[in-house]
Amino acid sequence: MILEGMTLSSGLSFTPPPMVVPPIDLLVVAGGAAGAANGGNYTVGGGGAGGLIWATGLTFYNGTYTVTVGAGGAGVNGAGGRQGNSGGSSSVTGTSVSRVTTSGDGGRYGSGGIQGSADGVPGYAGYYANSGGGGGAGGAATSKDGGPARLISELNGITGYNNTGYFAGGGAGYNGTWGTTTGGGGDIWVDSSSSAAPNTGSGGAPARWNSTTTSPGKGGSGITVMRYADSYAAATATTGSPTITVTGGYRYYIFNSSGSITF
Repeated sequence: MILEGMTLSSGLSFTPPPMVVPPIDLLVVAGGAAGAANGGNYTVGGGGAGGLIWATGLTFYNGTYTVTVGAGGAGVNGAGGRQGNSGGSSSVTGTSVSRVTTSGDGGRYGSGGIQGSADGVPGYAGYYANSGGGGGAGGAATSKDGGPARLISELNGITGYNNTGYFAGGGAGYNGTWGTTTGGGGDIWVDSSSSAAPNTGSGGAPARWNSTTTSPGKGGSGITVMRYADSYAAATATTGSPTITVTGGYRYYIFNSSGSITF
């Protein structure tokens, strides 16, 4: 702003600082890992959950932000205890913002996978004492049970496992009997599949006992959710076809696959 009586010298220019967009709440979940192969009576682990970030009131600036949503780890046939594949990392990057989560470890013989990292901070562990759950965003695995998922109550009814707001649960393991899981992690061959629910970042369960031809459960793909008060205008552009929802006083952008958003 130029006050009365003030002038700008010839040849000088004024560049205003970037405008701040509304404070943004951000969920970033990486893809979960697959469970272990199981070619015999093995104790095998479930896949680790993807890393999870839930941050509120973040400062974004006008510009374009790239959203990467990691795939779930693929299940692989093979000899008993073959380690499951990790999933893909998820991230949101742009002007003054870089948030990155990595996938968890795949399940293996005698142990469950570890949850992935969030901005470089390691997640919860699997279980290693001859039994095998996977890590989960809500806590470490216990025995053959997968680590619990993280419940983000503010997202109930928006997305996540069965629209409950659960994300990044560890896959169940097997040590003679099957473990349990929460939040969309893979468990004992429900409907002929031990894969984790998509867009939860949860880990898959091992293959069925004594099976060298059946794939272990794959990890659930990741997800990114942005939200801010709906009193502010919509983003000027998006790619990747996010689901856009306005409810409960918030405007939501839900990315189930990679894309971008421009403010």
